[in-house]
Parts: sequence; structure tokens; C-alpha cells
Amino acid sequence: MSQLSEETLALMRTAMKRIRPVGAYDKAHNDECIYSFDTPFSPSGLYVNMRTFNGVGEAYLEVDAKKEGADPVLYLHLREKRVPKQPTDEAKIGASETAPTRMAIGGEGGFKVDEDKYDIVKEQAIFLMPNRISVPLPCADIPELISEAARALISKTSVLAEEKAAAIAWEAHVAESKYARDLVQLPAHKQISPDSSTWVCEVSGMRENLWLNLSDGHIGSGRRHYDGSGGANGALDHYKETKKHFPPHGFPLVVKLGTITPHGADVYSYAEDEDTEERRSFDEKQHA
Repeated sequence: MSQLSEETLALMRTAMKRIRPVGAYDKAHNDECIYSFDTPFSPSGLYVNMRTFNGVGEAYLEVDAKKEGADPVLYLHLREKRVPKQPTDEAKIGASETAPTRMAIGGEGGFKVDEDKYDIVKEQAIFLMPNRISVPLPCADIPELISEAARALISKTSVLAEEKAAAIAWEAHVAESKYARDLVQLPAHKQISPDSSTWVCEVSGMRENLWLNLSDGHIGSGRRHYDGSGGANGALDHYKETKKHFPPHGFPLVVKLGTITPHGADVYSYAEDEDTEERRSFDEKQHA
């Protein structure tokens, strides 16, 4: 690569006075335009402002640069493309051997994602506005501060990626309550209507976030949050009351009304000796 001209270096030195490497607590939009759906995979790629860490597509580049004033503006230009991977022996094995074995996206045993089918070819450059000068990376002639800031921005996890991280790694947690095995069910003394408009907390009168006790059919509202929002603790208070009359465990299992389907439901255990997470593995015996 030919050396950078003194004019280009002078513009870079002027612009670099306003940049710094992205920090751990900074929010970077380095994988999607803040105004559109452009990404590094778009035909013209993504331009990331090295001062604000905001990514913009080609259509918004001049608008973003003008916001920075009359001085030159440095951008990290990111371009990526997917190249299909060459078939391997592993790719030719039977479909039954590659079928998902667990509820997860990506990873061993999970559903395959595009990244498993393609290699990603990445190109980076320093882009100067408004002069529209592009300097492919790596480049030994670029001032070290600019190179360092570019490396930090390339490796920084974006805001969007952080938000998606939990979903990408999500795996359904299914646990069976020991109280489901020997569920006590009192004789039904009332009908639970399929009409949701008739459901009401028997204590507070609330009509939202309602839980049906699977042992005695009591309908109570959900937990009250620390800030006073949420339910009125109707279902929890009722469970505590059942412990007095049916010791030692009472009736801890409740199902959230509105979640019952032929395939399962959101079931919760109030028992202190179980972790209180929603469960969908309970073979529910509904009060009819």
C-alpha cells in the first residue's frame, strides 16, 4: 500500500483531537444504523462515528457528519459479507444425527443458525468526512491513537448484541415440582369459567395477573412488587393460610390463568424448599 499523503495525515490529526477509544461503559452502535436497518452486511456497509460511537448507513452519512461541525470527522467503515462454507464430511451425515436435541439457539445440540453455514469476510477502513477519503485497515501510517480507537470499536460488543445475548443463549428451564407428584385436590366447590372476563381475585377484586390454586381452586392475584405495583399477594397469602390448615406444606402449586393450553401451562410453586421459578412440566389436573 502507498504511503498516506501529508494532506490526508493533516486531516486525520485534526479530526483525532475529538476521538477516544470506546470504554467499557460506553454504548456503541457498531452493528446497525441508528436511523435505518443498514448493517455491515449492507452493500455500502456501516459507518461508525469514532466520537459518538453511533453507526449510520450511507444515506445518513452526510447528515451525521454535518452535526459534527466544520472540522473533518473520522468514521470506522465496516463491511462484511457471508461466504458459504465448503461442504465437509460432517455436513453429509444423516439428518437424524444433526437434529436439535435441546431447546437452544446455536451451540451444541441447539438449532443451527446462519453463522454455522457461512464464513464471514470482514473489511475495515478509516473514512474521513466530508472529504470521503478511505484508508483500508490495517495501515502503519495512521496515527496510533486512531488505530487504537478503531481496534477498540471493532472489538466492542454493541448495544444490540448485548440485548440479544440472553435470547441467543436462551434455553428453556423445565423442573418438576415434587408437590405435583402427590397433588392434593379438594372436591370442586365451584366452576371455573373459560370466560376470562369473569376471573377475579377472591381477596382484592383484581382482574389481572391471576393465579389458580391447583388444590382448592382459589383464585388470587400475583405478588406485590417492592414499589407497590403488581398484584395484591392474593395467591401468596392464600398459600400461607393453607399451611395453617393443611400442615406442613399447605397448597403451594398455582397456575397462571390465561396460560393453560393442551401442551402445558405456567405453574409456580410457593414452597420455600423449592426454587420459585415458573414451571411448564406439570401434568395439570384442572378444576372443572
